This record gives sequence, C-alpha cells and structure tokens, in this order.
Amino acid sequence: MEYEKIWREKWLEDARGLLQWIEKRNKVPISLFIRHSHRKHSDDQEELLNMRLTPRGHQAAVLFGTKIPKNKSVSIYHSEHPRCVETAERIREGCIRSNISCSIEGPIRELLGPMVHSSIGHELVEYGIDGFINRWARGEFPKTQIEPIRSYSTRLWENTVGLQDTRSHEMHIHVSHDLVLMSVRCGILSIEASQSNWIPFLGGFGVYQVSDQFKWYEKGKEYSVVEKH
Repeated sequence: MEYEKIWREKWLEDARGLLQWIEKRNKVPISLFIRHSHRKHSDDQEELLNMRLTPRGHQAAVLFGTKIPKNKSVSIYHSEHPRCVETAERIREGCIRSNISCSIEGPIRELLGPMVHSSIGHELVEYGIDGFINRWARGEFPKTQIEPIRSYSTRLWENTVGLQDTRSHEMHIHVSHDLVLMSVRCGILSIEASQSNWIPFLGGFGVYQVSDQFKWYEKGKEYSVVEKH
C-alpha cells in the first residue's frame, strides 16, 4: 500500500528503532518520549508557533500507533501545542485500528517547555536550538530569563517517569518538541545537543526501571541513570 511506504522513509528510522526496542522490553513499564510528527520546515519563529502537522505527519503518526506491540496498554500525554495534540490523536487512532488499548490522558505542562520569564526568541535565532541548549546548560542565561536546565529536567522527570506505576506493563507515551527532549537529555545525561544527535519527528527515547536504576534507550544505545534526577 502507498500508505505503508511512508513508514519506510528515512526520517522515520528513529521511530522504527524505538518500536523495535519496545518489542524487547515487553515485561516492564516504559515511558516513551517522542517528538511530534512531521511538519513543514520553517526558520520563522512566529510561523513555527502556529504550524500544524502535514498530511504525511498525520499518516505517519497513525502508522506509529498501529505498530506498537499488542501486549502493551498505552496512555498518551502531550504538550498542549496543537501539533502534539494532533500527534497524540493520530497515534491513538492507529492503536484502535490494531486493537491496542489506548487512552489520551491530556497535557503535561513540562512537555511544552521550560518556564521562560522573558523572551528567548533572539537567542534561539542567534545560536540555533542546539547552541541555545548548550549555553543554557552552562548557565549562560540568567534565572530571570529562563529557569535552570537542571531544575526543568528534574521537574519534567518527576511529572512523567516519576508518576508511572512500576508494577504494571503499561506504556506511557509523552509527545513533545525537539527543544524539550534535547534539553532533558542534556540536563540528565549531560549529552550536548548537536546536529548529529538531533531528535527527528516521531523519534525520541525510552526509559524503564531496573531495581534502583533507570535505563535510558536512544538510537541503539542504553544508558544508566542511577537517580531520578
């Protein structure tokens, strides 16, 4: 089917890898953090704020839902931004098509982004998202402008991974943005953001707990996170 051909496209390589990893972790509760589905490219910050998913983005998110392992029940949380809401709705549609138990639980504030007290638009344009994240991690922006990256990462972790029932086999999917996911990775794993480790549409990372440790999977590798933050 022409529809299924989308799933084999290069930009969905990370999404395919995440779902293959989930297949191997079917006996543990998983927190999955993914970027929203496909949107058009734009360098205009104002335009990006209002941009929705493309038809290809809708189709890919449905396919993502159809390919979730059938032994998982799924709860979806999302940023309140419309393209994250659309992604959540399309993933749920795909789950339903494949008879996978799935519910949308609603927005989590931290999935939208950090607390910003004055505009960061100029800095994002000047440094790019990766440069901005790395400068933020080094403490180059005052607290009066944006909260510290460590505080933000800790709060997001506590309000997502920290709330999951470790006794269930349920999977929580958190739909967010590249800035958010790369910032949390930098804040928790101390991995600098770069063009080479950019999180693509429907890509991201998965987290599960083993004893007193958390395991973080991304791009074919697992990392240990000893504490929650």
